[in-house]
Amino acid sequence: MALLPDTLRAVVATAVACNACFARARQYLETLSGITAEIGASIQVFAHADALEESPDVFVDLAADGHAVDLLAPSRVSLEDADVPAARADIQAAKRVLDAHLPSPSIGLRLPTMQRIGIQKNEELQRAILSSGLGFIAADYSTKLPPDPSNPGFADKNAAMLIKHSQPRWYPAGLLEVPAAGYSDRDFFIAQGRSLDEWIAHLKQCVDFASDMGGLVYAPALHVDVLTEHDPEAAAIQALFEHAASKRAGKVGFCTHRDIYEWARQTTR
Repeated sequence: MALLPDTLRAVVATAVACNACFARARQYLETLSGITAEIGASIQVFAHADALEESPDVFVDLAADGHAVDLLAPSRVSLEDADVPAARADIQAAKRVLDAHLPSPSIGLRLPTMQRIGIQKNEELQRAILSSGLGFIAADYSTKLPPDPSNPGFADKNAAMLIKHSQPRWYPAGLLEVPAAGYSDRDFFIAQGRSLDEWIAHLKQCVDFASDMGGLVYAPALHVDVLTEHDPEAAAIQALFEHAASKRAGKVGFCTHRDIYEWARQTTR
């Protein structure tokens, strides 16, 4: 799917999932917004309806600053959930909460649990999400953990190279999937127990791969609850943005998942 603007060689689509907005999460999101403002980047935030109801001003401010705020699905809406009518009702109820507070309606969804190939095989769920007024989803996370945690080098390389196969695509029902690529922060810090310096190096490696291959979207999967614990100053995201901005004289840009959706609608439908 060729969808990048001609001026860009690759883009970084940074998506952050926010389950709750306690004091540390609020501070993190504000820090992140400040970092992105300095470099002219926008981020994609997926907010749980409970978090938005608890602290609506945080998300309203993010939207006013040019970031995209869409829906993090209720926890019972999973890839394994066979009760599609109930899932549709939960998604629609949560979407109404976001739409009541935010300046523009939610058009995207991130599932609380992502997995390999996303919802490729569940066309009924695809149709249910579309009928709820949503156009894109982030459900596909296909990166594998290292089989030998003490020697992750080969797996690290594969994690970055998987970006080539984790590009936006249309599901049969007409829903756009924007897959996550590289390691997620949860898999990196919690499952592997690795350091912040290693995480920064991994993010840069992924940017380098996307830039060198050309025409690729790199969409890391991030979570506020993980980052407030392991990178409260958002040093890794700042390093990610600065590294991307330095590549090929600005040929690596930044975008939201909403941007990707609009590009895909214009160029591939």
